[in-house]
Amino acid sequence: MTNFQINKGHGHGRTVTADHFETVGEFVDFFEGAEDGSAVILRVRASNVITIERID
Repeated sequence: MTNFQINKGHGHGRTVTADHFETVGEFVDFFEGAEDGSAVILRVRASNVITIERID
């Protein structure tokens, strides 16, 4: 699992722990688990996402 910072430095940042993320239509989905059996743990409207930064 990796920590991702959404919109860091833009006043409404959020950190999510997920295995990976994908843009799906008008959303950015953050997933837990392998790609073949993963579950969405957070869905954010893509128009609300300015940046996504991986935090090590």
